[in-house]
Amino acid sequence: TKRCVLVLPTNPRRAHTPLARAGQIFALVTRKLQYSSAPATSAQDEELPSEGGLGFHSSKDEVLPLSLTVRNPWTNTNESDAVKSKVKKLSKASGGRKGDKAKQEVTVEVEVHQSLGDLRNRKGDTGSVLWRISLHLARFLLQQHHFPHPSHPPLLPSLSSSTILELGSGTGFLGSALRDIYSPAKGKRGEKGGRWIFSDQLANLPLVVRNLRANGLMEPPNSPTSRTMPLPSQRHSTSPTSHSHASRGARQEPARVEVLELDWLVEAAAWDRHPHSLYSRSPSPSSSAHSPLPSPPDLIFAIDCIYNPSLSAPLAKTILRHAGAETVVVVASEVRDEEPLEEFLRAWMGEGEGRWRVWRVGWEEREA
Repeated sequence: TKRCVLVLPTNPRRAHTPLARAGQIFALVTRKLQYSSAPATSAQDEELPSEGGLGFHSSKDEVLPLSLTVRNPWTNTNESDAVKSKVKKLSKASGGRKGDKAKQEVTVEVEVHQSLGDLRNRKGDTGSVLWRISLHLARFLLQQHHFPHPSHPPLLPSLSSSTILELGSGTGFLGSALRDIYSPAKGKRGEKGGRWIFSDQLANLPLVVRNLRANGLMEPPNSPTSRTMPLPSQRHSTSPTSHSHASRGARQEPARVEVLELDWLVEAAAWDRHPHSLYSRSPSPSSSAHSPLPSPPDLIFAIDCIYNPSLSAPLAKTILRHAGAETVVVVASEVRDEEPLEEFLRAWMGEGEGRWRVWRVGWEEREA
């Protein structure tokens, strides 16, 4: 069974070199994403600092109050009548929620806590700060959800009903920014909602939890002891609602948000012993091999996780181990160096044995 992947290289000056060596998987030089390239960027967004370099959004502030605004691009007065008609039909098909008719823009507020001390003092730490590629992807996904193209099918499964596994969650920004999509507010009937599993190394999970609490996705700590993280073998899960109203004996809904320790080196070693997906029918030689989810995730996100050549193959093997036959994988990376990306693609395509279907996603070049 073939599976799908979307890869977003974002440095046009270097994108050709490593990808061409990886078996001509890509032949398109993608334009480096800028805030101005998104069709719906607010003035406030344009003023947000971007430090360049390795791709930090800001390495100066411990707390970043961010505002992401996307606007409806399909209401342009220059549009043809045919396109406008499709937009109207699409609005009716969306369920006619209150306020949708007049909605022309959506703004999401996110509070991001960074750990600059860990960034400076913890060897190999990269998950303690917000990386700008996450901002670009969050804005793109918000745009796709709230203002889908009237003619083109969506690129990804609907986040509003998907189970999403994020590798290397870092600050937890992406899942926090998209929280209203997969975790509908209390009282919105008819919205099934999805699940978001944040994963990272154990040492980084407290930062993920801190940001989930700051954005209302987790309960605040009730006591000083609740600040401690669970044991590595445990999962930290929660529902965004304050308390359950389910009657006794009723089926309990799965948590909308979970935090999970997932070490790529451990996962890679398990793959080397038994190179099969956790969800494959191939019998496992070890009874200890178990999946963290009852069924394969609909989506796996790995956002700006390709940076260290020694971790590129472990990341690829982790994806292969946790993807099911129908899982869509999104790998977004700012290409800073050819070697890590080469190693990742070599391991991914080699270990995957040609079972992956690959699409490239980019922005068309615009004349200056």
